[in-house]
Amino acid sequence: MSVTKDANGNWVDAYGTVYYFGDSGVTDNTGNYYPYKDSSESTGFYDSQGNYITVTKNANGEWVDSSGAKYVFGETGVTDEAGNFYPY
Repeated sequence: MSVTKDANGNWVDAYGTVYYFGDSGVTDNTGNYYPYKDSSESTGFYDSQGNYITVTKNANGEWVDSSGAKYVFGETGVTDEAGNFYPY
């Protein structure tokens, strides 16, 4: 599914459903919860230079990139272990 930011800063799909990004998954405005993929899968985000960063969960359940750097997914973006913030 694709989501884009609307004029109010909300992440919405083509049908107007609003999505909220949390630490362990995404919740839509009707209460449906979509957990992030498990450790056998990956997800990603774009950094401030437009590079796509792919992350997977390590044995401790932390999101890490191929170099082992840790990332935390929050409501409004992703923060890396150095404190750099990448908004959604």
